[in-house]
Amino acid sequence: MVNSVPKSVKLSGAAGVAGQEYIYNDLGEVARTEAFVIVPNVSVSTHAADYVTITVKKGATTLATFTTNSAGGAAMTAGTPITMTLGAGAVGSALELASAGVFDVACAAAGGGKAYDAKIIAALRGIRQ
Repeated sequence: MVNSVPKSVKLSGAAGVAGQEYIYNDLGEVARTEAFVIVPNVSVSTHAADYVTITVKKGATTLATFTTNSAGGAAMTAGTPITMTLGAGAVGSALELASAGVFDVACAAAGGGKAYDAKIIAALRGIRQ
């Protein structure tokens, strides 16, 4: 059995500042995503107006999201991994990433936002060349 290979990016910003990074598939083959995980370096509380939303996309398809909006979101606790919720578009080939393909990882800040600092990890498993 082949183990997953974690690919990660650091996403951080001051309160109210959006951020964007890319997870790159350098495995040399098509990879299937098994999970997206956030590992916060700082704690971020929930709030109704000042919150962050982290989104992972492949092209225009949203694959996973996480928010600290108090209406349906959750807080981030430093050092505590959070498995991101997969969206409706995260099925079948949408979870496959071509060799040298990228996932777009973005953080939007609502209201005054919150300062954030986290590692976003994609667990990839090579499936074919």
